[in-house]
Amino acid sequence: MLKYFLIPLGIMFSVFAQILLKKTTAFSYKEFSFYLFFCLAGLSYLFSFFLYSIILKYFPLSRISPVMTLGTLIFVIFAGIFLFHESFTLKHFIGISLGIGSIILINS
Repeated sequence: MLKYFLIPLGIMFSVFAQILLKKTTAFSYKEFSFYLFFCLAGLSYLFSFFLYSIILKYFPLSRISPVMTLGTLIFVIFAGIFLFHESFTLKHFIGISLGIGSIILINS
């Protein structure tokens, strides 16, 4: 049962890393905050990769990789919308819908 908990945890660390990297763009290379967010993003990616390597022990690569990628994509899109006021277009909706459809087909 723990193996199913690792999937959303790995996705969340990947999403968190991307949010932190986006946050670095608000600072100059000369500011401490840039390096702080950059290092935190790196640590988050490192932990995400570590979890992914554990997840691969329990699930086939051909099935778990699309799930992890789509999960990250969905949360990153919503983070962009709610945290950075980016737009959500019909293309986003269609892309997410097709991605979900592909996951269903791959895992059935």
